[in-house]
Amino acid sequence: MQSLNHRPLYSGWLFLREPLTPHGPFTSETEFWDFLSLKLTKLPKDALARLRTRLPTSAPYTCTHGDLTFCNIIVKDGNLAGILDWENAGYFPVWWEYVAATIGLDKEDAEWKALLQGKLGYDYLEAKNFWGDFYSIHFYPDLDESGQQLLETLLEDSK
Repeated sequence: MQSLNHRPLYSGWLFLREPLTPHGPFTSETEFWDFLSLKLTKLPKDALARLRTRLPTSAPYTCTHGDLTFCNIIVKDGNLAGILDWENAGYFPVWWEYVAATIGLDKEDAEWKALLQGKLGYDYLEAKNFWGDFYSIHFYPDLDESGQQLLETLLEDSK
């Protein structure tokens, strides 16, 4: 996984870090997981190992915009006229555009993203669930109720 010309990727959402922080490039699924798991160093080892098994296959890495919010889409006379904000594009996991399209920042964006998901023509529900779990559990040890339930499930599944 990489940006153009073998450069690092930028995605505050995927990597749960500052959006201007470079990540990678990554040459393998293991390298990608090792980097993601840096956000989970306090998590019990059994839970971390179980979460790892839920990471969907990332290949083939796919050219991804990663920020298809409604304000980045230009429409003229009812037709697509352009897409803005390509600075964070790169070759991401095949499922990332779909997952990113599920992250609605406000009501308008959430409505747009729901429409976009239907138009993408593919469904990566497993990846969406993984990323949701990764996002939820990265707050450990300060988990909300759903994070606590996830932790219990991960620990139970590891037995």
